[in-house]
Amino acid sequence: MHHCILGRLTININGQDFVVTKGNSIRFKADSPHVYKNTGDTICSLSAVIYYPM
Repeated sequence: MHHCILGRLTININGQDFVVTKGNSIRFKADSPHVYKNTGDTICSLSAVIYYPM
């Protein structure tokens, strides 16, 4: 799970863009191809929780 703490983040997952803004979250499978990009006018800060089930 990725939670946007500040700013605006665009995450491209498997070729599709998803915009995450301050206070919002997104969850996806960590083994999916993905790219992060700050698409806002300010600094972007995010918190990421990566969980691998055993």
